[in-house]
Amino acid sequence: MRAPLPGRVFPSRLPRDRPPLGPDGRPATRWTDPRVAAAYAERDDEAERDTLWPVLADAVRPPQPKRVSGRPDGTVLDLGCGLGGLAQYLADRHWLRVYAFDVSPTMHRIGAQRFRDAWVVRTMPDTRGRIPLRRAQCTAAVAHRLLLHLAHPCLIVGLLTEARRVLRRGTPLVVVERDTREAPAATPGANEPAARNLSDGDSYVEHYRLRDGSTLPVTAWWYSPATIVECMATAGFHIEEIRVLPCPDRPLLYRASAL
Repeated sequence: MRAPLPGRVFPSRLPRDRPPLGPDGRPATRWTDPRVAAAYAERDDEAERDTLWPVLADAVRPPQPKRVSGRPDGTVLDLGCGLGGLAQYLADRHWLRVYAFDVSPTMHRIGAQRFRDAWVVRTMPDTRGRIPLRRAQCTAAVAHRLLLHLAHPCLIVGLLTEARRVLRRGTPLVVVERDTREAPAATPGANEPAARNLSDGDSYVEHYRLRDGSTLPVTAWWYSPATIVECMATAGFHIEEIRVLPCPDRPLLYRASAL
């Protein structure tokens, strides 16, 4: 990490008009771009549905389900929900109310047409850039491949600080990110960064495989597990577990609890 993290950061107080730069020196593509959201809607996530989503569901479900008619067992915050497939999976199969949080209106619009469930509540940042939920409203939070798209550790701390605010004490936060302990060489069309030495904060091109066999290239930032752990601790979380998941690209799962 290049500089010490501040104790408390609000995303709304960070500069918004300065676009982050991609590996080519040009402004990175923003997820709020409708064209990017429309392309991402064709992402091939079949492998994640079969292997990753059940693991995340087990991590965020309450240990003792209540199964009260008409009421959820728990309330989960899905950070960077995208289209909302994971949110719908948690609500439909695991008796959970899910607040699906994303910055892209187009993602919400396309996702609402594809994934429908009465217990999925779609939400966006408020005028101050905060999550529009009450303090201690949620019983768990999950962030799936989100942190790599934040251009600075301060943005990670700001987002996770907001997640901590809406979580009850002792409840879990589950983060899934690329395993960056080694920088693998790229293969054509694979979801791998360019074959170069990467360090904390470096930008690279992340490729998402689409259903037609093509890839969607977007700018991402390389963060080591140590940086992610420090950001989580700064935001008010105690790290309980870090492990490799049995998915094709073998990402890391970080499980923490709110202090």
